[in-house]
Amino acid sequence: MIVCTTTTPASSATTPTDCSSEVATPDTLEIVLWRTHFTNEGTLGMLFINGSFFCHTLEPRARPLGARKVPGKTAIPTGTYQLRLDRISPRFSHFKRYTWARVWGGKMPYLCNVPDFQAILIHVGNTPNDTKGCILVGEAKTADFIFHSVTTFRRLMQRLSRHPRHVPLYISVRTHPQARNLTTQP
Repeated sequence: MIVCTTTTPASSATTPTDCSSEVATPDTLEIVLWRTHFTNEGTLGMLFINGSFFCHTLEPRARPLGARKVPGKTAIPTGTYQLRLDRISPRFSHFKRYTWARVWGGKMPYLCNVPDFQAILIHVGNTPNDTKGCILVGEAKTADFIFHSVTTFRRLMQRLSRHPRHVPLYISVRTHPQARNLTTQP
């Protein structure tokens, strides 16, 4: 069993013009994603808020440092990123198809300044095929499948929406020291 603990991010990512460059203050939520299992298809993780387990996460396959990015099939690099809650997703604004997004007006948590990636969101999904680089939230069923994603996303948005709007949010994406590599060689 992998046991996770958190520490305060040492630094924040560089910020583009649409993301504030303010440094996190003490009343900022500490959000940490620990990557715990790596497979040929995806990356399973555990999301912690203020040191307490919140949910599991699923991303596309993590690639080794320096490896070529495979568009739509590569997890974002580890690092600390500002998290914004005011971005409307063009994809999830189609409420007839994505009814779960209506309550939030299509707004999803958006990670700023992810190197070599654009429009990285935290959203609903069950398998690595449901993401093009974004972070999915839910409960782990296997290393490549999460469930109860809509319920988990709703809980996450409720928790994040209580955060003071004037205080920037950050998420740290890290690889756990005891992470398990479940990939098979071709």
